[in-house]
Amino acid sequence: MYSYPEPEKLTLPVDTYKLGDLYSFGRRIRRHIIFWATHLGDDIAAPAGTTVKAIGKGKVVWAQMRKGSEEHRDWGGVVIIGHTNPRDHSLFYSVYGHLAQLAVKEDEMVTGGQTLGTVAAAQTPENGWWKHAHLHFALYTGPWKHQILPGWARPEHRFMRGSSKQTKLAWWHSPRKFISRYSG
Repeated sequence: MYSYPEPEKLTLPVDTYKLGDLYSFGRRIRRHIIFWATHLGDDIAAPAGTTVKAIGKGKVVWAQMRKGSEEHRDWGGVVIIGHTNPRDHSLFYSVYGHLAQLAVKEDEMVTGGQTLGTVAAAQTPENGWWKHAHLHFALYTGPWKHQILPGWARPEHRFMRGSSKQTKLAWWHSPRKFISRYSG
């Protein structure tokens, strides 16, 4: 079994963790007019240019700019870091989306608090063309398949074999609760 660095403790990725009117973990959201989906992370309200930091030491397994457009929204800048829980040696992944100026590369080892990038301005390719400047932050404990992880899950995707959007809700965790339990 592969392992990543083991963080002793975890911290929040931004200095001010405020959800405001944005989506929180587990909230049902409407996508494509009629389909309901479950949001798989927290959308943290933060001004463009806010520094985003690694929550703990780990290895960058994905760092890519997936620019969005008005016609097709996307992640913008996204970083995924692999970590190993020292208590039970289970793997987990921290996901940071809608970043500008990525400061890390794939296969790079990072330390807790290291800068990963900055929050991108609203409705720009780097933000994925979303209405508000924000950080999408998620924690995932499912298998890593070397492909981008989803930001939300629709019920019909659970039955699509081979879909990059196939996921199980049990693999996703409330970021603040996960960090609190891990570090508490």
